Amino acid sequence: MKSVLLVIGACIIILLFSPILDAVNLFRMDDYAATYDVTTAANVTTAPVTLTEALFDDATAYVTVTSNLTADTALPASYVSSTKALTVSGLEASSTRRLSLSYKIDRLANYTGAGLGAKVLPLMLVLGVIGIVVAAAINANRRGD
Repeated sequence: MKSVLLVIGACIIILLFSPILDAVNLFRMDDYAATYDVTTAANVTTAPVTLTEALFDDATAYVTVTSNLTADTALPASYVSSTKALTVSGLEASSTRRLSLSYKIDRLANYTGAGLGAKVLPLMLVLGVIGIVVAAAINANRRGD
């Protein structure tokens, strides 16, 4: 009976794994917003923006760009982590605009080891589930279940 309960507990942990991963990522991220004045030259529809803080995991997926010009369809195109340079595409040529950027930054960057510990947490969860299943199998074999 104890083995069955251990396996059921492992299944519940597996079902909750996705929300746990999301919660760990939300714990590691923080919102950051800034505005930048950008001018594009003739026939140029991209512009580099040097960010104040580094992007979380260097991923442009966490960036939202809005422009005060309605003709712009501003999107983050690429990011260089060494210079914190974000290239914004979809801008109208020969224009000056104010870009509002909202992006995710690493909340744990100032705490040595905290980011690594949060990254390892899902691995510990997987190893724990494997341990529960192995313990259930050993317990079942001992009792002859």
